[in-house]
Amino acid sequence: MKKFDNVWSYRFYVSAKFLEALGVLMLLYELVMLITPVAQLVESHKTCCFFIIILFSLCYALFRLVFPKKKITLEINKRTQLTIEKGDVMAADGARVIPVNEFFDTHLGDGIINVKSLHGQLLSLYQDRIPELRHKIDEQLKGVDKLPSNRNRTMVDNLPQNRYPLGTCIRLNIDGQCYLLVATTRFNANEHVEVSAEEYPEVIRKMFNGIEQFHDGNPVYIPLVGSGLAGYDMTNMQMLNTMVQTANNTNRLSLSSGLYLYIYSDEQMKSINLNTIKYLFDRWITLK
Repeated sequence: MKKFDNVWSYRFYVSAKFLEALGVLMLLYELVMLITPVAQLVESHKTCCFFIIILFSLCYALFRLVFPKKKITLEINKRTQLTIEKGDVMAADGARVIPVNEFFDTHLGDGIINVKSLHGQLLSLYQDRIPELRHKIDEQLKGVDKLPSNRNRTMVDNLPQNRYPLGTCIRLNIDGQCYLLVATTRFNANEHVEVSAEEYPEVIRKMFNGIEQFHDGNPVYIPLVGSGLAGYDMTNMQMLNTMVQTANNTNRLSLSSGLYLYIYSDEQMKSINLNTIKYLFDRWITLK
């Protein structure tokens, strides 16, 4: 029964799909009525036929909600297609977007950075070369406007002290691999995440601008930004829809090699309905 828990939440989507199916079936009904040998039989069972048509339309609408697609491709513009599917960003072959905190930290194992996050996975991958990683990141951050210092970080030795605006994006090339590091979270004095949902759209907008600048012709692989421990008070559907609409509104976004948004786990996939995302995107496009 859990599959039907969100029927009321998605009532507008269900209603739209119901009317879509109803329109097609009613058109077929009218065509059948034009076939002389069958028309009389159909006419004599008109009430039953209408009931069946309504029932089939409702079943179709519920099926589209309860059993969503596992993969969709959206045409963001003439130069960019966005594919959304289950996948692992770290296993992809291209430019991989890695959400990090505002300090672009490179320390690991002290409980501040979750080793299971993409940030933690990247640091774990190069844990024997952290000084090299730190140097490369600092080189890329040269010339990037810093935020005013608001405290001295002393919880762990040698923590970076320079903080950067959320949405700041840099390119990190190492061993022939391309990573696009994006500041998506802010830390408080206890080194815990502290962000608000109102900031999310602007962070994503800046991220796409950074991707456009630094992807260097590579296909780009993005996670569902903010869905882990980032601290945004939003559902996975709200974040995914925001990311899709923001990509669509980034007019200069040109990624001819492909843009892929990967949903990492089965648990994340269960919280997302790609049919609804496609429906909202199509309606958004008609308003442009």
